[in-house]
Amino acid sequence: MSKSPPVNVHKTNVKTPPNLSLTEKAKLKLAEAYYGHEDVTDEEISFYEKLLAEME
Repeated sequence: MSKSPPVNVHKTNVKTPPNLSLTEKAKLKLAEAYYGHEDVTDEEISFYEKLLAEME
């Protein structure tokens, strides 16, 4: 009986893709902040909120 190598089906990539537009990055940062991501500072949140407001 041969065993196949284990496959991790639930592996996720949590890093920010490098090819996102500035708007998409801003939305992603705000989403991370909203869901309690510890790496997002209040300064970043206000910066990205202003950025999104200017782009609309």
